[in-house]
Amino acid sequence: MRIKKIIIPALVSLIFLLCGAVNYLLFQPRMGLIQQLNIPIQHVRISDPYLRIFMTCYFSDICWCAALCLAVLALSRAQNLRRPVKITMLLVPFMAETCQYFNIIYGTFDLWDLVVYGVTVLLMIVLFPTIITKT
Repeated sequence: MRIKKIIIPALVSLIFLLCGAVNYLLFQPRMGLIQQLNIPIQHVRISDPYLRIFMTCYFSDICWCAALCLAVLALSRAQNLRRPVKITMLLVPFMAETCQYFNIIYGTFDLWDLVVYGVTVLLMIVLFPTIITKT
């Protein structure tokens, strides 16, 4: 029973990571890493402007942030992580975005990314309270 509580969130986390990566491949194949890998992908164009913005700017961030939350859940169930460790792990997307703002790491800072991360983390905590609390 305990193994299910670890494996299921870990597998769903991997699925979210894969969805975020496929989204980049389909909608943003001109990104540096994808171009360096020489993956022959045809760019998919979305005609609806709102859907295009969501898919190109926020969908992958949501997927990767949800994957992080589920990984924290799986790890906390497997190793009984303490709350400060969990919080530090959940702050990684916020720290990365902040580092982009200060040009510490390469990337484009977007205030809306911080909002997306916040909403995603809060939603995941509501759905899975043990992400942040004791198991």
